[in-house]
Amino acid sequence: MRSYVLIFLFSVGLILSGCKDQSSVEPLADENSNPGTLLKYDVPNVVHDELQALKAATAKYNDINKAIADGYVDINVVIPQMGHHYLKAAFLNATFDLTRPEFLVYELRDNGHFKLVAVEYGVPLTLAAVPPSGFTGDLDVWVRNEDAGIWALHAWIWEFNPNGVFAPFNPNVP
Repeated sequence: MRSYVLIFLFSVGLILSGCKDQSSVEPLADENSNPGTLLKYDVPNVVHDELQALKAATAKYNDINKAIADGYVDINVVIPQMGHHYLKAAFLNATFDLTRPEFLVYELRDNGHFKLVAVEYGVPLTLAAVPPSGFTGDLDVWVRNEDAGIWALHAWIWEFNPNGVFAPFNPNVP
């Protein structure tokens, strides 16, 4: 009986994994490298899985119009080597929610279109004296941003960052 349950659960897992949009969770491609070259961040498997879940959760926001329709608002913050910041104020609270980043960060391309390059988590300093626990382990380093009044953490899941997935600035973004 137990083996039938395991076989059933395994089958359900296979069926469900076939239903996901696998293209949204592929490793990041580096536009400047040879075609077909894929770059991966050197992170533990658990963090890799968290980043892939985040990437799957935000895939639809590659279309900036879907981000706007879901309540992300252009806050007119454009930072060199980061990009254009869109905020969903309803998500601002004292906790870290892996699949609900407070900010989406876009690069304005030469063709006039916005490309999603990163997400940013933000926790108001007024709600948290210390940064929240974020991704598993200690690779993510929250930055205390006094000007914005938040603890901030970037995750460069849509544009490879040679400085690291959680670095605040990305030299690949103008």
